Amino acid sequence: MILVAQLMMIDNLKVMNKKIQIDIEKFYTPNEIVDLGIMSASNTDTKKQMLLRFIREGRMKALNLGGLKKPRYVVQGRHLVEYLNTQMKPGSYMKKKI
Repeated sequence: MILVAQLMMIDNLKVMNKKIQIDIEKFYTPNEIVDLGIMSASNTDTKKQMLLRFIREGRMKALNLGGLKKPRYVVQGRHLVEYLNTQMKPGSYMKKKI
């Protein structure tokens, strides 16, 4: 199942109106999540570091495929949607694609 959201984001003092699609069964790498454009940091490295911090702090559920010494995280689409729904304002939630 693919979910679609209309995101209103303020990025570098511009309001951006974006539509994104997230497959809830797919596993996304941090790079793929950053490429979706849902993080509002200034550059790609900062966005990825923010995302990894959210994962390590437990704010976003993820699987560690690399072990303790060299973690490699993947996030299932359903967990990404859950995280986004807790971060967005009411009315901007992820909705089922019709």
